[in-house]
Amino acid sequence: MKKVAYFTVVRAVSCIAIVFLHTFYLAVSGFETTFSQSVVSMIVRNCLLWAVPCFVMVSGALLLDPAKKITLSDIFGRYIRRMVLAILLFTFVFVVFDALATGEPKGMAVFGTWLQKAWTNGSWSHMWYLYMLIGLYLMLPLYRLVTRQRNGGMLGYALLLFFLFLCILPSIGYLTGKTSGFYAMAYTVYPFYFFMGYALHKNKIRLPLIAAVVLLAIGTFLLVLSTYFSIRMESETLRSFSGSYASFAVAFQAIGIFTLFQRGHRLFASTMPIWERIDELSFGIYLVHLLFLHLFYRVAHWSPYRNGGTIMLAPVGILTFFLSAGLTYLLKKIPKSERVL
Repeated sequence: MKKVAYFTVVRAVSCIAIVFLHTFYLAVSGFETTFSQSVVSMIVRNCLLWAVPCFVMVSGALLLDPAKKITLSDIFGRYIRRMVLAILLFTFVFVVFDALATGEPKGMAVFGTWLQKAWTNGSWSHMWYLYMLIGLYLMLPLYRLVTRQRNGGMLGYALLLFFLFLCILPSIGYLTGKTSGFYAMAYTVYPFYFFMGYALHKNKIRLPLIAAVVLLAIGTFLLVLSTYFSIRMESETLRSFSGSYASFAVAFQAIGIFTLFQRGHRLFASTMPIWERIDELSFGIYLVHLLFLHLFYRVAHWSPYRNGGTIMLAPVGILTFFLSAGLTYLLKKIPKSERVL
């Protein structure tokens, strides 16, 4: 299948955004901060939540395409196999890291802890993404039945259903503190992003450029406002709304940004080799970048807030990104590493 230029840019930019998202979030959740430091750090973190949905949207655009032949052998022998290997390998790495950093677990208990954490998704916080992808891959044969329909009616129905039950109703619940008793038989918001990526890529939904800008602006405004007041008022409802991938504000941002990259990818033509290299390393960067953040924050106990203030989080994010890219580059030199990275 022909390589799509804007997919490369979306994945590369999203990868960078995720590194900065975690750089700000692990700092603000791990160190004592002032009110202004908390507000700025959490606003940056929450306004970067679009990155994961954009990754999922690219996956949906690729994997839901009826023109792409995908067999059960591909799903289990390629896609799911890669995620399982990554879970097993990096959960072990993180358990060993924790053992060296804290002294627990000790000895042979490392192996029992490793298997337990791998089974329960009890490892470091970012590993949830791999389990989520496995869930999407398992449902892929059923999801592709929807996109094979020629008239697009089932696709529209699926998008409406997922948006209503996986995005709007949860957002209302976050804002009101009252969870609706109505639900669809779907667990998380990610199928919505999966199908939305396909719909936008195939122009089943074609947003005017101005609409994409408006969605991005509205989503960002709502996230900034709700984040500020969640801290100012110590509001758990606003905190849930501003910090969830199921928030319609995050969905507005993700759809707007995805569309802007789709329409404006030619602006990146001159720098495409850079974006291609980042894209090639993106999965590995995602897996390893928390190693450096934990070294800075947990092991060295280095607080950016006490060493220059919130502005220091930017160079930490930049350094973490380049260190992660360098480590991934070296790891990919190992024979058969492509099975995981």
